Amino acid sequence: MKYGLTIIPEEEFNRFHALVQSCFDQGRQRFSPTLETIGTDISWFPSCHRAYLAKHEALGVTMEDLGVRQEEFHIWITPAYQTPVFKFYMTLAHELVHGYAGLKYGHNAHWRRWFYRVMWHLHAGGFLPEPENELKMVLWGQGLSYNRVSGELELVTEAFDKARRDHSKVLDSYWKRIS
Repeated sequence: MKYGLTIIPEEEFNRFHALVQSCFDQGRQRFSPTLETIGTDISWFPSCHRAYLAKHEALGVTMEDLGVRQEEFHIWITPAYQTPVFKFYMTLAHELVHGYAGLKYGHNAHWRRWFYRVMWHLHAGGFLPEPENELKMVLWGQGLSYNRVSGELELVTEAFDKARRDHSKVLDSYWKRIS
């Protein structure tokens, strides 16, 4: 993996990344995605995406290199982040979930369940700074902003309940991944 985030050391990212992967170890993935590149320098990313990255003001973008193995993905994170605040880590988790859940899902309910579970594990494991509000409310608000559908709080609650039940398995997987 090519690493190019200056906001956090690569070792810290690797621990964060390992916990996200450990969450997906509990799922029934049909493919084995691989993070190839993470960074802020647009020139590192597949040429077919550079114009989009240059003109949009996204906080992060997960992409695949068209015509290359679909299991490989790349993450660009905006260089506007100067300090590793909660929003930075949430963006990082958001993009990693896109890569591991599958880019085809966008922000649909399947993706959101994974994202909420991953965020619960990251929070419970001490990988995130404390959010300004209760985590459930932060995620509920984000889900509403993307989808504007009722029932989002129930989706967050369902995902948190699943995460609680799986937490010891996720931690076991995490320790195997980092040792």
